[in-house]
Amino acid sequence: MRNMPVRKMTTRNLGLACGLCMAALGMSCANTDGYASLGTGYVDTVASEQHLADARRAELDGDLDGVVASLNAAIRSNPYEGRAHYNLGVIELRAGRLQAAAERFDQASRLMPEKAEPLVGLGAVWLQAKRLEEASEAFRRAIEIDPTSPRARAGLVIAMEYATGNDESSQRLSGQRAPLQMP
Repeated sequence: MRNMPVRKMTTRNLGLACGLCMAALGMSCANTDGYASLGTGYVDTVASEQHLADARRAELDGDLDGVVASLNAAIRSNPYEGRAHYNLGVIELRAGRLQAAAERFDQASRLMPEKAEPLVGLGAVWLQAKRLEEASEAFRRAIEIDPTSPRARAGLVIAMEYATGNDESSQRLSGQRAPLQMP
């Protein structure tokens, strides 16, 4: 194999290459001339994966500040990193910061539309906020994505029981904690 000249990959070239690949896969892309609209001008998926690995290690060490710092670093490296948004949503939910958790889960659901878990997290937020219609809708959307999701199905049942005044369901929910989704 002869040596081919290596061209520097610019954000424009990367954007065009991604656009061509997405078109070949039948996907649409509104911005095919680079990632400049992200504000960073550069998406580093390798660094993002490293930051996620750092977050896993910090979680095993019980270092919550390290987990949060690593997840935020993953998002800075790759704003499209839905797993980091999801896990920050879990942390915000555990801390009782429902608005921040809802924003993180909403962002994760947009970045990972094929995953039910961000919608389950969003449903849990709305359930704790006693916004039962929103909770039921989030759980229903999660079930549409993954009909076998036990958490989505259980969440919908709990939301429906809670809406009918069944206090047992709210007691069950208050003791649950969502695990971090670290592959």
